[in-house]
Amino acid sequence: MLSGGDPNTVHSIGFLLYLIEIGDRKILIDAGCDDLPGFVLADHVSPATALCSYGIRPEQITDVIITHAHHDHIQGVHHFPNAVIYIQEEEYRKDHSYIHPETVVVSFAEECIVADCVKVLKIGGHSVGSSIALLSTPQGCLVFGGDECYLPVCIHRHIPTGVSHDPQKSLEFLEKYGTSQYQILLSHDPGIQTGILFKTRKELSV
Repeated sequence: MLSGGDPNTVHSIGFLLYLIEIGDRKILIDAGCDDLPGFVLADHVSPATALCSYGIRPEQITDVIITHAHHDHIQGVHHFPNAVIYIQEEEYRKDHSYIHPETVVVSFAEECIVADCVKVLKIGGHSVGSSIALLSTPQGCLVFGGDECYLPVCIHRHIPTGVSHDPQKSLEFLEKYGTSQYQILLSHDPGIQTGILFKTRKELSV
């Protein structure tokens, strides 16, 4: 969970999806998973079920940003047949078996603009092409950190996870975004509750 951590310490984690609604677009950060071979998931529901509980049908999702191509972030992509998929090109080459061949895929090298206020940046810390999504708002910038770190303590103490493809890039991510200028939202933070995290009627731009 964090570099140098006690291997005998067990942490509970969550499996989170984030939805950004801008006009008629519904942008999902990662696609989640229906299962996770080798692990027992407690109180887990599929991504489609989670969205339906908020009155959103899977076919209404217009865009899915994949932060990296690990099973728990990409396996559920089959639930969203009408979505355009955004994924870093090295991650796509590494494993695109989860994505239907007829799906519209936008792959990128370093960064990609998804909407006027949403862009995706390659970090390459957690995995070779792992990425983050940035949502600019009048109140500040939200950072959807994927698995660049797992727990809030990683952010507060600038400690990379123990599962980094490139620990130096993981550290650089924490040093840049782990400040009061940004709010990092993690994919496995056990403390985040479900519901609306942020709402604004003002115009957003990158």
